[in-house]
Amino acid sequence: MARGWVGWLAGALLSARAGAEERPNLLLILADDCTCRDMAVYGGQARTPNLQALAGEGLRFDRHGLRDRTLVLVLGEQGNSFPFAKWTCYEAGLQSACIARWPGRVKPGSVSTALVEYVDVVPTFLDAAGLAVPADLDGRSFLPVLEGRAASHKTHVFGLQTTRGINHGSDHYGIRSVRDARHRYILNLTPDAVFRNAATRDPVFLSWQRIADAGDAAAARLVNAYQRRPAEELYDCDADPWNLTNLVGRADLAAVRDGLRARLDQWMKQQGDEGQATEMKALERMPRTARADETAGDRRAGAGGKRRKKAETP
Repeated sequence: MARGWVGWLAGALLSARAGAEERPNLLLILADDCTCRDMAVYGGQARTPNLQALAGEGLRFDRHGLRDRTLVLVLGEQGNSFPFAKWTCYEAGLQSACIARWPGRVKPGSVSTALVEYVDVVPTFLDAAGLAVPADLDGRSFLPVLEGRAASHKTHVFGLQTTRGINHGSDHYGIRSVRDARHRYILNLTPDAVFRNAATRDPVFLSWQRIADAGDAAAARLVNAYQRRPAEELYDCDADPWNLTNLVGRADLAAVRDGLRARLDQWMKQQGDEGQATEMKALERMPRTARADETAGDRRAGAGGKRRKKAETP
């Protein structure tokens, strides 16, 4: 997922003039942890094996005397894999870990509530290396936040999600989202479709379905809310961090809803996102799908060639 911009960053840094002693080493650790098995449920201990393995490899900088000149940034790939989290645009799905270490520049134990996005990583690393940040990048450097020189970064952050082409996903269920300092607005492109993904085949969700089928009203509400969603959703992330109470119909929040919807529309246009039309092109943009199509095409061409050759044989 991050391979493209990580490669771009590496190229930019390598093309810079070598020998600048003041430039830091830059280490990015992107870990896919926090599945149901990794969470500290049932009194157990939280497990982050991928993160620990990557950190163990990456922090070899320390053993070579480079600790004080190395900015380490640890990111989680997404939220946990419970329903209403990973593979959704709810708060527990889009909010992920971000931990930084840079002795003398990042204060140990400091915490920030600034809104940042993955697109901000490349500009931040370029800024930390003393390199110019190209104006055409979507992101902005949050180095001032890391160094304690700023308390905020962005006023709005955006997210999107699709089930098209994913494991056990609906044929199509596109979601777009925007959040400000307090509220999250979600636009479901095809609310009449049933939402499905890997989580709906997970033992946790299946247990909810069994309990709901047995007559439990609370479980039935959760199952229905996860799979059958309205066109628009609005949540107060301070009062409702799990995004379970949809406030989109509240008259006193109409201005908040309309303002966030306008910001989302603006962002989608800036990104060339045409909504459902873009959603239906998702398979064309998946490398594994393209490779499969090419392979199938080669096989058809090969089979056709053999048939033609046989037909031409006297």
